[in-house]
Order: sequence, then structure tokens, then C-alpha cells
Amino acid sequence: MLKVIITPRAAVWSILASQVFVMFIFLGTKKNEFEESLFSNIVYLNAVKYSTLILVLFFSFLIFYYKNQYQKGNKFLLLAFLLPTLILYSSMIWHTDLKAINSPTFIIMILIPLFFFYIGINSQVFSLKSIGIFSIAITLLNFAILMLQIYEVIPVAQGNIRSTLALTGNRPTGLFFNAFALGYAAIVTYAINIYLAKNLNGIKLKALYIFGTILSALVIVLSGTRTPLLVVAIITTLVIIEKNKFVQVNSKLVAGLVASIVVTFPFLIILLGRYIENSNYATLNGRTLLWDCVTSRSQELIPFGMGVQGAFYPGFCSDEPWFSKLRHPENMFLMNFVESGVVGVIGLVFMFLVTFWISQKSLKNGNSLPLAVSATFLMSSMLYVPLFHYLPFLANRPADRGIFNFFLITTLWLLVLIESENQNRKLKANQE
Repeated sequence: MLKVIITPRAAVWSILASQVFVMFIFLGTKKNEFEESLFSNIVYLNAVKYSTLILVLFFSFLIFYYKNQYQKGNKFLLLAFLLPTLILYSSMIWHTDLKAINSPTFIIMILIPLFFFYIGINSQVFSLKSIGIFSIAITLLNFAILMLQIYEVIPVAQGNIRSTLALTGNRPTGLFFNAFALGYAAIVTYAINIYLAKNLNGIKLKALYIFGTILSALVIVLSGTRTPLLVVAIITTLVIIEKNKFVQVNSKLVAGLVASIVVTFPFLIILLGRYIENSNYATLNGRTLLWDCVTSRSQELIPFGMGVQGAFYPGFCSDEPWFSKLRHPENMFLMNFVESGVVGVIGLVFMFLVTFWISQKSLKNGNSLPLAVSATFLMSSMLYVPLFHYLPFLANRPADRGIFNFFLITTLWLLVLIESENQNRKLKANQE
């Protein structure tokens, strides 16, 4: 029994199990979609705390248990996933953010990449099929919870009323804490499912992943998040053309083009909004107000930002209650800029340079999946804060989520890149 529990595959599933546990505690004790009772908040915070501590202990044990099975791999990939966290932690030390420094969130954000990187390289632990089954599980859970929320059997995690293509009312949140995270998580599962539906052999497997692709697409639409539709178009195109000789030969150009489209898309929407005099488009639903505020105060943020506890204090950019509650600028690069300065932005840029470099190598070998998932994270970083958001147990934070909003999907991204590096290495060895 113990040998089953302490396997690398069990480690992957432990993260999903923790996410499910925390979310069900949160939704099960929630008063309604806009308000938590004192009881529910206490129960929920303890669920976050003890789940995080259990994961820390579990992954610490796994790293010790498998210490003799570590493999050599692309250290830049590991550094890409560790550097933003380490920079943020250094910023907290610099700013003496004592309460944040003691958070176990950062420990688990270091342990998870370390373990999966060293145990996954040159092994069959994380085959595409095992990653695919993990993706299907997330897809099914997301869809099931989403439907229960649409029919008001259970509340949504965060109240956000918007009329969408599919429904009017509160946007469902699924397995995550808000509709935006749900939408982008569904894009990642869409990318994995459609890629495997196209590339795996066997009627049953193809049927399973076609079904997963359809469910992921439905979740994206029902989440009411509009920007994922562009990423879905990019992913679908990449999967269709990935075996094309021109695409493989010019993989660097294609990867650069995808990155350019993703980065410039928000600014093109702003220009379009100004041209047609649509204020929602022109401000990206208010995002540009936050962006302008952060950039106008850049002198205060050089070189090491304001730290985590000091960032986005009430009145930082606006006295409006909604922003004081939000406490982030809807942009991961600016979030890093405020919390850890120029160094933090450099760490995030490095992360995307490495992941897109690995992605173009995979595309050269006919594998578009790493590029599809990396593009998803780049887009969500332009319009949200997916890699790191709330620290648990900090005062005045609206949602003390720790790793329980998007780090599950970040881990899935890492596994896709590790598996693609394995395949790239095997193909190179066969050619030699």
C-alpha cells in the first residue's frame, strides 16, 4: 500500500486531490456567492493551511525517498520554474515581510518543480498518456462542478455577474476560485485533449480525448471569459499544422509569431476600442487604469519593488473599494514589478523565454503541445496573475488561496515541458 502512495504518479494526483478538498470545503461552507460566514472562513483557512503543510511534508519525503533516482536534465527548465518564486522570496526578505516569509506556500512551490523535474527526466513516469488522463480528470471535475453551479445546486466561488454567449448571471468557477482561472485552466486541458485526440492511436483513446476536447470547449464558453477564444484558435491551428514541413523547419519563426500575437493582442483591443469608442475594449474592462497607475509609480518600485505585504495597499492606485479589495493589477508582469521590482520582471521574462525555446524545439519535431500551453500561460499573464497570486494568512487579502487557484495547472504545464524534453532527447539520440 505504501509503495502505491509514494509514487511520482501519486504525487501528481495529490495536488489535484488537495485542490478538490480545499474547493469543496470552501463551497460547502460558503454562505452565498458574495459572502462568507465567519465559520466558513475559519474552516476554509484551516483547510488551506493543513493541505499545504501535508503537501510540504509529502513532497519533502518523496524528494528524500527518490534521492538516488535523480536524473540529469535541462537545468534552464528547472530554473525557469524556480526563479520567479526565489526572486519574490528574496524580495520579501529585503522588505522584511516576516509573515509572508514564514508561509509554507513558498516551500511547496519550490518542492513541486524540484521533484517532478529530477524524477521525470529520462523516465516513463510522465508519459503523454498519464498526463492525458490527469487532464481528463480535471476536465470532468471542472464540467461537473460548473453544471452544479449553473443549476444553483452549489454556489460559485466568487460572485461575478456577466451576460455571456451561453448564460446570464453569475459566472461559474468550477474547480477554481474565479471564472478567469476556470477559463484558462480549461484552455490547457483543451490543448492536451485535442493534441492527444489527434496523435494517439486507438479508437477508444481517440473517443476519450475528443470527448474531453468538447467538454473543455464547453467549459471555456460557459466560463464567460472572452480572451481564451483567441488562444483556442491558436491552439487548434497549431495542432492542425504541427506536422507541416514548413512549420517544423521554421519552428523558431512560428513560436516567435505566436508569442508576438499573444503579447500584442491586448494592445490591439485597446486601439480597436478607442477607434470604435467602446470604453470596455479601450480600457480592457478597467485594466488599463490599473496598468497606468503602476507604470506611473515605477520610480517607487525600482529596483526591488514594495514586497508582498506592502504591495497594493488601500489607496495605492485608487480609493475605490473594488480595487482595494482586488489588490492586483490584472497583469502578472506588473504584479511582479510591484512586489519584487525590475528583478521580478526579469525572472518572469526568463521563464517565458525558456519555455518558448523548449516549445520551438518540440515544434521542430512535430509536437505543438508545449507551445500551445506556453502561449496560454503567456496570455493569462498579460490579463491576469496565474503563476502566483495570493499568499495565505496575510491580512486584508481577499482570498487566502495559497497554491489553490492555478498552481495545479502550472504543474501540468511543467509536466508537459518535461515530457517534451524527454521526447526531444530521444529523437536526437536516434538521429545520432
